[in-house]
Amino acid sequence: MLSGAVLKSRFAPKGAAKYALPLMIVGGGSRLGIEHFWEDSPKPQTDLPIPHLSSDFVLSDNLANKKSAFENKKEADLQAANARPSEHWSVETKLNSGDKEKRDYDIFIPKGYDGKNPLPAMVMLHGVTGGDGQGNLERESAMNALADEKQFVVIYPFAKISAVPYTFGGGKIQDWNSPGAGLTRTDNSYDDVAYIDAVLKDAQAKLNIDKERVSLAGFSSGGAFATHLWGRMPGTFAAVASVHGTSLGTETSPQLGDKAAFFSFLSKHDYMLPADGIGRGPMTMFMPRIATSNPYRQFEIARRTNLATGTPTVRTADGVTVTEFSADQCGGFPVRQIVIDGGYKSGLLGTAIGYGKDGFPAKHAWDGAGKGGWPGIGEKNYRLSISRILADELPKYKKH
Repeated sequence: MLSGAVLKSRFAPKGAAKYALPLMIVGGGSRLGIEHFWEDSPKPQTDLPIPHLSSDFVLSDNLANKKSAFENKKEADLQAANARPSEHWSVETKLNSGDKEKRDYDIFIPKGYDGKNPLPAMVMLHGVTGGDGQGNLERESAMNALADEKQFVVIYPFAKISAVPYTFGGGKIQDWNSPGAGLTRTDNSYDDVAYIDAVLKDAQAKLNIDKERVSLAGFSSGGAFATHLWGRMPGTFAAVASVHGTSLGTETSPQLGDKAAFFSFLSKHDYMLPADGIGRGPMTMFMPRIATSNPYRQFEIARRTNLATGTPTVRTADGVTVTEFSADQCGGFPVRQIVIDGGYKSGLLGTAIGYGKDGFPAKHAWDGAGKGGWPGIGEKNYRLSISRILADELPKYKKH
């Protein structure tokens, strides 16, 4: 039977997967190390200067912050506390049978909106939860405060809640549902792609949203679902971000040439959806689909979709490594993989090892401002603001 802690988890783990990327087995069982190069692209350049991660993507404000983690956390908490809450809206969507049902979603409209000028919109997708998906990512990302500052709409859909198998109704789970996507068992009675499409069209009908500047960002399972939506809703998204997400290899891939700026955030010591060397992660027994998880595959999918040319650059600064095909290499839509190396790591059972005074975790969490984060395996890294990076970057891209 699942423990209460597992049932309430927002996080989803990784599996050791066989994939066409070259793999190096470094131990017995499911332990896996990945030396990731790209199938049909040359080796990345690594002998480049570090001061700026790229000409158009300078992360110095986020990566070179020398304040203590405690000071940054105080600022992050203040930012989250000052954010206005979202509104609750509802929309009618179709089941696979053709019947209709009413589903809810939350939406944040920035202060000063008067409908005269079209605004960008960012769709935010939560990860696997124990039933608290509504408001989950809004709390953990504190994106509303940045939406006020940057003037864009934030849309928060949430997945349906279902019973966990073999718990006799005692456990609840909430994950995205669509053929080939989601970390949990697929329910063939509905498809969340239809729900997301209905939510977006409803928001566009009620607000003056710039249809050419719609972006998509997901955490964990929501990150994997974001790339699936990119494939199932071609021509819709100008930018896509996967935060500690993955690829199972069964999702619908985006159409070649359906370009969107892409950001993948991974962590070296993420034991829920591991990127490196730890195998399947502790949750595979409850969600066996995770056994095919490969977070690095997301970058390869985006590279192919954006028809990237040349070789990627690799830069490292302050414990973060960015691998990038620039906008010039991808027809205006860059592809970036941001790997948080971290200043310490946690043990498999959540034991912190070598916790420095500044703290620099690299775990399964939406790093930066916002609430949430699991002790041991999901602590936030307050030296890096994922929400700030996404708020600065995603809304500026425009679909051609």
